[in-house]
Amino acid sequence: QEFDLAVPYLDRTHIKVAVNGVIPAYTWVSDSRIRLTFPTPDGSLVNIRRETPVDRPLVEFTNSSNLTQEELNRAY
Repeated sequence: QEFDLAVPYLDRTHIKVAVNGVIPAYTWVSDSRIRLTFPTPDGSLVNIRRETPVDRPLVEFTNSSNLTQEELNRAY
């Protein structure tokens, strides 16, 4: 019931999981692996995808703020 993530992501909230179209309960085992809380029936379709929002910025810059490499990479 553990699955490795096949894509990089910026935030765990961007990872979406569905089993047969239903959002299951799951926990993070590590930054690259999740564990479903309940067993899936044989033949189930498990869909794990990344949905990074494009309608809002991931970083907000303000006047007189220090730009860091991490913030610039995250923003773009």
